[in-house]
Amino acid sequence: MITPENFEAVLQTIRLLASKGADINVGDYRAHPLSVVCQLTTIGESEKRRLLEFCKQSFKCDVDSVFNGQARRDIEALFGDLCFGQQQSELSTASLKSLLLKGKEEEFVKGFYELYENLVREKKERDLHELLAQAAVKNRSLCVERMFSKCKNERVFETVEAKKKLGEVLKVVCCKGFVKVLKLFLKFISDSKVFNESALALICVRRLQKRRAPEMVECLDVLLQNSRINVDNADHLGMTALHFAVQHDMDEEALQIMTKGKPYLGQLNRFNKSPLHLMSAAVLQRYLDWCISVEGVRSDDLGENIHINLAGFVPQTRTNRAEVTYTSTPTEETVENGISNSTFMNNAGQLFKALVKESKRSDLLPESSVMLQGSKPGRCP
Repeated sequence: MITPENFEAVLQTIRLLASKGADINVGDYRAHPLSVVCQLTTIGESEKRRLLEFCKQSFKCDVDSVFNGQARRDIEALFGDLCFGQQQSELSTASLKSLLLKGKEEEFVKGFYELYENLVREKKERDLHELLAQAAVKNRSLCVERMFSKCKNERVFETVEAKKKLGEVLKVVCCKGFVKVLKLFLKFISDSKVFNESALALICVRRLQKRRAPEMVECLDVLLQNSRINVDNADHLGMTALHFAVQHDMDEEALQIMTKGKPYLGQLNRFNKSPLHLMSAAVLQRYLDWCISVEGVRSDDLGENIHINLAGFVPQTRTNRAEVTYTSTPTEETVENGISNSTFMNNAGQLFKALVKESKRSDLLPESSVMLQGSKPGRCP
């Protein structure tokens, strides 16, 4: 805060900023910096006038076209004899950031198009990265879309530095539930590494645990439905999104993660606990029910094909090798592909227990057919 005691030091700081080419017309979204000077209550009118006169001499002050001319009105109300000429401020990345703060997306896009060629020609990629980051964390989806589209040919967001920056931005986007911005990132960024620098699904689940906001629900759903997102990404304690969900009794989120994100249920955190250790029996039962499906009656009338998805029980597996197909029949008891002397089990949990126990055998992993005795047509109860 500026006071009579530190006034000279503040003046020296402003003089240094002027020598470095700072733009006096860039404030926050509330007021022009010169309006702020006029409204100060910690210094007297003599200090205010001295500040304003110094700014007039040292900067290109645009008191008309930015902030709707409020700066000129404030100056004239305080010092009627202090006249600022009409000057148009130069377009810069700083002025574009100011437009983002004020939420003037159409004005930003227009200014960005005007400035873009200069930024590319002068190889100011960092300025482009920073503008995109600011637009994303302020949820300016129109600005994000136009920037991605405009920069696509130059590939300025495909460098190592850009990807690192965008990876950090994605954490904020997911934390705040900016669904439109997240979808734009998924649409325009092809490198999956950008989306796996952090545990994005875990970020969403943690926010949902505090408040189940609709935008956070949608944000998690978007992540889970995109195959480039690895839901097994963990924090420094080895906690995945599924670990967190089952630990905090977030049953619906846990089921959503297991059925859409296809995580590995045996992944251990730093406390040597897997989601299966922490999961309630009710949630596990609902998941196992989802894993089993009936695929129709066989053409040879020997029973029904029962499809069992074991992907969640096999580490780092995202293929159909962890899926087993059983064929039920009321008349025969034959066993193929590695499971011997098996009879039909009425409980889905028991069936999975047997399968997981045998999962180390390489001959079980491909799709298998087993003739089971005593079953009735239909889904396993």
